[in-house]
Amino acid sequence: MYTVPAYIDTTEPVKHVRVVKSKIVVLQCPVQGIPLPNITWLKDGKPITPNDRIRFLVSGRQLELSMADESDTAWYTCVADNVAGSAKIDYNLTVIGSEFRPLSAIGYTIF
Repeated sequence: MYTVPAYIDTTEPVKHVRVVKSKIVVLQCPVQGIPLPNITWLKDGKPITPNDRIRFLVSGRQLELSMADESDTAWYTCVADNVAGSAKIDYNLTVIGSEFRPLSAIGYTIF
């Protein structure tokens, strides 16, 4: 049986992601390899444990954060490993305090 090292197809070494507070954000880990790599998600270098707001979807290929909070602002890393090698992708996630609305959407007249 042949092996193919873990590989993540990405053109950017770091992806910058912004999400509005209380919204859902999904980070992708588009990994390939033979055998299928094991995936570990890290937040600021520490392993993430799923809870009521954090879920791993599609066999770990997606990290879903619901009800985003400022405390979720961090570096997230997907690490993919198999017997032939490893790969990773980094996300710089920023949670912003509130949704931007133009002044005209909240009752102000713009001249």
